[in-house]
Amino acid sequence: MPDPNPLPLALYWAQFHTRRNLSKPAFRRWAGACLIGFIGLRLLARQRGGDTGELIVLWIAPLLGLFFGSGVLREEIEDQTLTYSFTRPLGRGWIYAARAVSAMGPALVLTLPLVVLGMGDLDGVSSLRMLLAATLSVLAYTGVFALLGVLMKWSTWVGLGWLLFWEGMGSMAPGFIGRLTLQTHLRGISGRPPYGHLLSSLWTAPPVLVSIVVLLLVAAASLALGGYIVKRREFALEK
Repeated sequence: MPDPNPLPLALYWAQFHTRRNLSKPAFRRWAGACLIGFIGLRLLARQRGGDTGELIVLWIAPLLGLFFGSGVLREEIEDQTLTYSFTRPLGRGWIYAARAVSAMGPALVLTLPLVVLGMGDLDGVSSLRMLLAATLSVLAYTGVFALLGVLMKWSTWVGLGWLLFWEGMGSMAPGFIGRLTLQTHLRGISGRPPYGHLLSSLWTAPPVLVSIVVLLLVAAASLALGGYIVKRREFALEK
């Protein structure tokens, strides 16, 4: 008898954990921090819509992806509840993918409304591009940080360092080096090139379609690789 289709069960598992993540105190704390920061930027600093959107796409969304993504399985390992998840009638790879998708949910819920509220002076096309960039930012960064959480124990600190130094500084480089960063592709989609540094005049955006494909591939490849690792790896729970 062939195995049942795992996709419906994986979607149910993702929905279950998304609701669970949205009910946690950490989500409410992040929501409060994002709202306070947004009010400060828009009302006190009087930041324009494009600048606010750029900050959300390049920094707020990745930080949310880091927080929710890096703990996809780490939290259950530390709580010693991973055995319960792995006894479900679903393969380990599917369980990991469902948990990673459920980590993307809270990040999207926090990110997209801020982009909509912060559009301000942006026209229709620019607003749509900013929304698309914010969505892809959450998908790609959460996928990468979820994979990092499977590979190493101190994934949050490593991910933060990668985000600040490689993504933040590397994306400013023109040419091939810059295009190895996710931020370069997000800048191209959102229409927000870097400015205010010596190399900004040499920076060129990749084609928008190429950037969309790259970010989707990064998200998909991270989920696939993470699922493969989880499927083959033994997780030792400390007693």
